[in-house]
Amino acid sequence: MVQDIKVLGRREFSHLLRLRHKYQLMNKRNNQAIEQKEKAAAREAAGPVDEEALIDAELERTIKRIEQQKKRQAKKDKERE
Repeated sequence: MVQDIKVLGRREFSHLLRLRHKYQLMNKRNNQAIEQKEKAAAREAAGPVDEEALIDAELERTIKRIEQQKKRQAKKDKERE
């Protein structure tokens, strides 16, 4: 291609940028596929999932989120007065 990047023209530079973008997308997709396989293997190794524990954890997160929203709303109402 080009020996020195400092002497690139607009066309060559845009071509290099396109190649770089395609390369980054390929790497990102490959890394995501690898991560998904690792997560699936980790889930299988963890064994059976307790449904009640998952529901309880989700309920706790939801309650915590609602409490935070109420605090924010109370703070906004206090600032308005």
